[in-house]
Amino acid sequence: MILPKLNKYISLLVAVIFIASTNAVANAAIRTGNACPKKGLTQSYSGKLFTCVKQGSKLVWNKGVPIKSATKATPKPMPSTSPNAVSDQINIKIGETCSSAFRGQTLVTSTGAYICKHDEISAFRWYETEIPKVTTSTSPQPTLVTPAATQNQGITPLTKPISFDNLDSYWTSIEAYKKVKEFSAAQPKLSISKTIHLSPNVVNRQYSKYMAGLEDIAQLWAPLYTNPKFHLILFTEKDSEWIDNKQRELMGSALINPTEQLQSYRMKDAGCNVGGFYLPNIILFCVKSDEELAKSVNAEFSALHSFPHEYTHLMGMISSEVSRFQISSRERLTPCWFWEGSATFYGFALGGSTQKNFEKSRLSFLNELTLPYDLKRNQEAGTIRRALLKNDPAIVASLFKELEGEVGPGLDVQNAYALGAMATEVLVAVYGQEGINKLQLEFGQSGNWTGSFYKVFGITVDDFYRKITPYLASQAEKFTN
Repeated sequence: MILPKLNKYISLLVAVIFIASTNAVANAAIRTGNACPKKGLTQSYSGKLFTCVKQGSKLVWNKGVPIKSATKATPKPMPSTSPNAVSDQINIKIGETCSSAFRGQTLVTSTGAYICKHDEISAFRWYETEIPKVTTSTSPQPTLVTPAATQNQGITPLTKPISFDNLDSYWTSIEAYKKVKEFSAAQPKLSISKTIHLSPNVVNRQYSKYMAGLEDIAQLWAPLYTNPKFHLILFTEKDSEWIDNKQRELMGSALINPTEQLQSYRMKDAGCNVGGFYLPNIILFCVKSDEELAKSVNAEFSALHSFPHEYTHLMGMISSEVSRFQISSRERLTPCWFWEGSATFYGFALGGSTQKNFEKSRLSFLNELTLPYDLKRNQEAGTIRRALLKNDPAIVASLFKELEGEVGPGLDVQNAYALGAMATEVLVAVYGQEGINKLQLEFGQSGNWTGSFYKVFGITVDDFYRKITPYLASQAEKFTN
């Protein structure tokens, strides 16, 4: 979602205030017995490595252990076939941050093996690990890793590239998500300036789920947003006063309609099902309780997909590199199906995909996203699924044309998330993330959506609706009845 009621009244210039980022979590003092967010989480502080343990019904920091150092250790020689081999002297301290050059890497020294991985809160840190087993082979081994689902019977291997003439019902989405991850991983490491604000009650919940994909989505949009700066606010339904005060503090003049923008008012109607991107550069989420997240696969999937979704909106509205139009202006808004649909797609790709059985979760969540359309009209659930199953280009075109306007009051946006996400799957599978970036930049200069779409892809929007009709039908067929 985007700032509620983003319409003609918001087209005035909104000052974008960037505050120097100091990661609140990383710099917070840790004391034995203080509450911690997740069992098993480790954090270094004042020369000790503390672990989050369960004590009774609470999660608290333990007494900690002194951090041992492998200072200037001489690396053990490793076979050249190992991608983890190192030859330089490295200063490693368990629990301390590791540089971006070592993210995901395992280094072996004379004192043991160490891996640079994310602490699930704020930073990449060194952890002890097992020495990697190295296997040698006289011939190159294939590197392609296919999803576990491809091992199921009945799935035909992909034999030719995805195109409008080959929108395979299984492989199209697989290829799209694969291309996004590869593009993100290929970008130079980005310096992300973020300030994380945690409410008093959120520290006892699994708030890290609402940070899934944080670095990956920033890397993905790095060509269009090279200096990302934002605030991330995480709170609970018990923190109404706190979150309202925090919004007032950070939004400043962008707070133009408190009853619609402040979370205390929104939670009265929706409970903890609130969150989104707010001007000038704020992403916020109400973090559900463990019990709520455990109620359904979709509840957890929604949490995991949240940050990449809203970061995509933030990039589109405030990056000076993606558009020549004034920051926060309505001219930056693409048609609703692409604005919300592409954000949903990237939420799936870099957040939701971390969940087990991703493909099953993806289909279940897509189906759930179509249900508000019927609820609003007080009609039998499944209308959109049945409409898509007819495989009728005229029906699909009419559904998308309802979503060609800007996000704003009065626009029927319920279908934008599901239909737009599947449409974006096709665009990325066929043209890659490079194609999406070209579209964003072309539209950012011209402000003409249909002209930009045709110039970049060589196909009209109407022809696009027609060509994706069979693919949408194939996905709807797999929705849960």
